[in-house]
Amino acid sequence: MDEREAVERKRLVSLAQTILDGNLSFFEGAPRVLAIKRQLSGIPERDPDFDVFVAIQSETDHLPLEAQRSLWAPSALTALESEFRRTEEWAKGFASMACRNLIARFSTNEQTMAATQPMRSSCFILRSTNKNISKDRRSLDFVEDSESDMAEPVCPHKVANGLMQP
Repeated sequence: MDEREAVERKRLVSLAQTILDGNLSFFEGAPRVLAIKRQLSGIPERDPDFDVFVAIQSETDHLPLEAQRSLWAPSALTALESEFRRTEEWAKGFASMACRNLIARFSTNEQTMAATQPMRSSCFILRSTNKNISKDRRSLDFVEDSESDMAEPVCPHKVANGLMQP
């Protein structure tokens, strides 16, 4: 591992900890985590700990990041406030474990430095516990996925709008 890779690993660990500490939202952190992933070697294209952030970014790409909000009308941002809160609650429900896994995998501890394989505990499927999810109240349940190494988050927004089955 070269010096650049070591620096990127440290950045990833720091970023994941910042997200876990609540100093950066999962929504804002997802693109940053994925940008760092692209700088790391030996990470498979489909890695469950990183796929969590792909899902977050994919499901929220219609929402403006902090840097883009100055370009939006204040009334539009106000109208999106409840969606920002719901999105963060949704992401927190499954991305916290991915952050902890990334910290364990990429910390500077010599023992964990070489560990680039995803941790099994991050593999899960999110399922809605209520087929009639209202716009304001979402309930998610975690189910172990023993047959797959891929995370399969179910987006509550798509379930609520009938675009995805729980």
